[in-house]
Amino acid sequence: MSIKILDSAHKHNLSDDSRRACLAKEHAEQLLDYPPEKRLYAGFDHNGNPLEIIALIEDNTIKVIHAMKLRNASRESPLKPARRFYKRGML
Repeated sequence: MSIKILDSAHKHNLSDDSRRACLAKEHAEQLLDYPPEKRLYAGFDHNGNPLEIIALIEDNTIKVIHAMKLRNASRESPLKPARRFYKRGML
């Protein structure tokens, strides 16, 4: 599955590498809406900073629409362990 980072995901000045690292590492996720499938991901970037990412899953692509530092509200919500969408090294 490929990853596309949309312009709307750049609002909070995170690097694309941080977004990709968060999705590549072990993370938690929660389904927000369907269809199209929209998911909240909570994980860490390459520097260990906690992030939250919202993405649409369409046409075998993760389309990142929002990314920011993890909010306390997201930390407290019961996120489920993620299933892996792609193999390591694809990012």
